Amino acid sequence: MRDKDPAVLNAENSQPRQGKLKSKTLTRALDIIDVFDYDHRELTAQELSGRTAIPLSTLYRLIKDLEIRGYLKYNSHLATYGLGMRFFELGCVVSQQIELPEVCGPIMRGLNEQFNATVMLTAVYRNEVICLEVIQSKNILRLTMERGSRLPFYAGAGSKILMAFLPQNQLDHLLEIQPIVAFTSHTLTNPAAFKEHLTEIREQGYALSDQEMNTGAVGVAAPVYNAQREVVAGLTLAGPSSVLEHERFPEFINAVCQAAADCSARLGYHPPEGRATPGRERDRRKILALK
Repeated sequence: MRDKDPAVLNAENSQPRQGKLKSKTLTRALDIIDVFDYDHRELTAQELSGRTAIPLSTLYRLIKDLEIRGYLKYNSHLATYGLGMRFFELGCVVSQQIELPEVCGPIMRGLNEQFNATVMLTAVYRNEVICLEVIQSKNILRLTMERGSRLPFYAGAGSKILMAFLPQNQLDHLLEIQPIVAFTSHTLTNPAAFKEHLTEIREQGYALSDQEMNTGAVGVAAPVYNAQREVVAGLTLAGPSSVLEHERFPEFINAVCQAAADCSARLGYHPPEGRATPGRERDRRKILALK
């Protein structure tokens, strides 16, 4: 177990604060973070206090909170503080979210023009599924979706494809903290059945949605991988069933899976040898069983 700054240990034994952080406390915490740069990567508590004009007694309480949350790390050998791994994690999220729409944009536009249907790019951020990018159909009958929209994690092809590849402990956490509410009679609300459904999605490599969020709306989604073979997004083709007819679902699945594979290749992904191709002919009966 690493040694801690004695003053921080004393702060940890103090009575925890109640309620939300006040504006002044938040401002001071940000002042501490803003002090660090390439020329000042590690600083002592005294140096932080001097640069922020925050009294040491207050500074130690803020440092404790920031360290617990991973925003600061303590070097016991030098008695200095530096930025923690939480900033690296958040930086990766921001970088990824900026890069993904740019990389996938041309491919999404091609899919949109091919089928005149809405094309979405979704990703998981903390405990939410968000829409990173959307290209709307020119058809009068189309889905209403905007960039930045929050989506239910358990309904819709674009969410389910992400949940299928989510670590089990993260999925269990979502099921614990967020209730499953039916949008339509087609929404799958039983957690055990939902998990079983995700296993099937993971095995086949794509997700289908049939009126789970909106009556008459259908969708097909496939995973987008990065160079580390991690699923970082879901690529979805969605629209009214009158536009995306059930009889053409094998065609939609193949197109979406190929488009997602093209996005993945642009991100540096190389599939393992012998990986099965999604949307095979043997799935046709199951696809056509959609109603």
